[in-house]
Amino acid sequence: LAPVPRPVGVTTVAVIAFVQSSFGILGGLALIIERNDRELIAHVGQSSGQITTYGVAAIIWGVVTFFAAIGLWNGANWARILVGILEVTNVAAGLYLLFAWSGTYVWNGIWQIGIAILVLYFLFGSRGDEFFSRRGPESAAQGEPAGWWEHSPTNPHVVRGQRLPCSNRSGQPNS
Repeated sequence: LAPVPRPVGVTTVAVIAFVQSSFGILGGLALIIERNDRELIAHVGQSSGQITTYGVAAIIWGVVTFFAAIGLWNGANWARILVGILEVTNVAAGLYLLFAWSGTYVWNGIWQIGIAILVLYFLFGSRGDEFFSRRGPESAAQGEPAGWWEHSPTNPHVVRGQRLPCSNRSGQPNS
């Protein structure tokens, strides 16, 4: 089977995730560096310790997002599932904004739901499914064509033209 090219939607989501990760890491570092700034403390209404905690959390979130972006770029299904879970939580948060708040929060909720649904479509739509289902972890890392681990349709004991070792003593393939 030939490798499936990365769909534009998956590429877009991966690039946005790379950008988000850099903002998360840089923003977290900025919070930690500026944690004792009196104007910042007064503006956010939090203590220096709380600002540090938010900074560390932002850095961790940025690092996780960075690895998820690499996974999406390489076609790793675990990254698709992780981002899918995060987007479902974004839909839930958007619904909360729609029904529990008013004013501009309603529009924030609409945008949040819309973007999450678009990301879910890119990752779990037909093109995303084909891309992620036709790539194994080894193929993503080594550039192997997707499906190289599958059995030959004519002989289940042959993989990529190589005969699999038999476990019976006759040397015949197990049936």
